[in-house]
Amino acid sequence: MKRVGLCICSMLMLCACSNNDEKPEVVRCTNKLVEMYPNYRSNEIAEAAMLDSIANHPRPIGQLASDLDGVDFRFARLIENPNDGSQSALFVSDGCMSDIENPNGKPKYLITDIHIRVLGKVESETAAKLDGHAQYRVSGILHAWDANDAFFVTNKVGASVDFGTYILDEMTVERVGK
Repeated sequence: MKRVGLCICSMLMLCACSNNDEKPEVVRCTNKLVEMYPNYRSNEIAEAAMLDSIANHPRPIGQLASDLDGVDFRFARLIENPNDGSQSALFVSDGCMSDIENPNGKPKYLITDIHIRVLGKVESETAAKLDGHAQYRVSGILHAWDANDAFFVTNKVGASVDFGTYILDEMTVERVGK
């Protein structure tokens, strides 16, 4: 009986450790795309194919926005809804990047910044506590998706990919660090 208990305990610990090492879905997706198109920075055709794949990435409306799982965000700004006075918060991915070994050898790694924006209504108590220097995990039901950075909050420098703006219903915000 002790062996069974130890075996179950070991399996649970192994599962817990492996879950912590899992990369977010958008990172795994970007890694696959960069592996398929390692020359996307210098080849317009490869870049267009990669951007087309990102634009056609499945984002099921009315379902949990699973692309946001495991991604850290920073608070960018509050936007007041003139119709009802409610507040919407805009978040931008913070430090989300793809890094794969370069099959061509130099540089050793291909590092690609991943930009994601999230917009959703927040309660006034939550809005009052948001800090642009802290990190958050954001989740909710996908209401709509927009490919553009309509709020001009993403600083694109060097090699980067843009997963667009996720507009959420039932958005939850959890502070995870500074």
